[in-house]
Amino acid sequence: MLTACGSVKSTQFDATPQMVTLTVTRSGNATGSVSSTPAGISCGSTCSTQVMAGTQVTLTATADASATFGGWSGGGCSGTGTCVVTVSADTSVDASFTKQQFTLTVASSGGGTGTVTSTPSGINCGSSCSSKFDVGASVVLHAAPSSGSTFAGWSGGGCSGTSDCTVTLSADVSVTAMFVLNGSLVVTLAGNGTGTVTSNDGNINCGTTCSHQYTPNSIVTLTAVADTSSTFTGWSGGGCSGTGVCTVTVSQTTGVSATFTLKQFTLSVTKSGGGTGTVTSSDSTINCGGTCSATHNYGDVVTLTATPDAGMSFAGWTGGGCSGTGTCAVTVTAATSVNAQFTVNTYTLMLSKTGNGAGTVTPSPAGVSCGAGCSTYAYGTSVTITASASTGSTFGVFTGGGCSTSPCTITIQADTSVSAAFTLNKVNLTLATAGTGTGTVAPSPAGTSCGANCYQYDYGTVVAVTATPTSPSTFTSFSGGGCSTTNPCNVTVIANTTVTATFSVGKVNLTLATNGNGAGTVTPNPVGTSCGANCYQYNQGTVVS
Repeated sequence: MLTACGSVKSTQFDATPQMVTLTVTRSGNATGSVSSTPAGISCGSTCSTQVMAGTQVTLTATADASATFGGWSGGGCSGTGTCVVTVSADTSVDASFTKQQFTLTVASSGGGTGTVTSTPSGINCGSSCSSKFDVGASVVLHAAPSSGSTFAGWSGGGCSGTSDCTVTLSADVSVTAMFVLNGSLVVTLAGNGTGTVTSNDGNINCGTTCSHQYTPNSIVTLTAVADTSSTFTGWSGGGCSGTGVCTVTVSQTTGVSATFTLKQFTLSVTKSGGGTGTVTSSDSTINCGGTCSATHNYGDVVTLTATPDAGMSFAGWTGGGCSGTGTCAVTVTAATSVNAQFTVNTYTLMLSKTGNGAGTVTPSPAGVSCGAGCSTYAYGTSVTITASASTGSTFGVFTGGGCSTSPCTITIQADTSVSAAFTLNKVNLTLATAGTGTGTVAPSPAGTSCGANCYQYDYGTVVAVTATPTSPSTFTSFSGGGCSTTNPCNVTVIANTTVTATFSVGKVNLTLATNGNGAGTVTPNPVGTSCGANCYQYNQGTVVS
């Protein structure tokens, strides 16, 4: 019994966990994703989640390609690392992503002067010769020569010629604008190759010195020499053409361009060995199987990758300076042939037998022996396995390799084991007795009963059959099972067999006589067989009245 002791106030506690919401927003002029640990936020798609109050959530921001993660705000987060928020109330965190920016730098060369401006604005060179632009921005550069100078052309940034140059920013880029004094001879190098241009008077040596101011009507002879990697493919400007020397009469500012083109060579891939596979190149020009050769510029580095087909192995490279089984990086400086060797994998087929029977397990084709019951085959070989029971045995089933009945055909695709079960046949031995005598016939071992005087054995069992006569009988002989007079007789049971033991008793004579001075007769019962006057023959042990 409870006794009230004063007044007691009760307080009810709510055990239901409080759930709060964490929300992620994204800002800036670029894109990216935010994920959380534990999972729940995957923003892009899922930008808010409910958690138990007090849960600690780690947010990770990943900028998309061409974007930069600018930093966190809200939830007590800042900086550009991960954001760890202890969510004790509804909380919002912002991730800012901005476009990557690259620097465009403009330099000037030649003896003249001028300005370079850009659209959109940023470059105004003279004064400002570099500026940052968003990734992917197309910036148009315009060159304006000063009085007494001529704009001779662009180099760098994919620009050439004397028209406005458009540069698309995907990395930091440098562009050079050449301004020359009026009356100058200006040489520019074009094409994807390299080489030098020199003048007969030594004032032009381009690469390095590509312009010189001459007095009017000066005659200058230019000679172009390609580097090892390249071919000189011709002149343009200054009245020059062809691939010989260029003779220019400098009567005003004159531009001459020499075009050098990288030499091109064929990279060929061949395949050898008994296996199959493909070879692909890093620049997608080779995909062999189908496309096994392609033309490349001098100095191109092409990485080849060999991929064997199922059941095959890549054995290695030869040619092109390649070896081993990794990727093959070929620097193309001449016509080059690379060979990829693919081999067919070999696998083992193990054949075995189980059970108390006997038989053979034979594969066709035979394969290459790798030990008792072991053969090796090339991947994809079709092998037929046949089980043949020996006399007195029966084949049951196969196990392994997807086999059951015989014959079984399998396709070798891995190391495989197949087992054949053979069992001995069961045969009956029946024992019997005959003759005038009596006795018993017993087998050893006893076997399994199959009826009266019937014993069942495995095919081929050797059974000792023993005949034991009952007195006064004697054992005479066996018949059946290959037995005769030997007792016991060993019988090899290979078929249903009956063995009979004959027992006999000896013959004795009973002679009856009379005496005294009287007369009468004495007769036996049974009478027996006559053996003379008053003589009767009986089997030994016969009871006669």
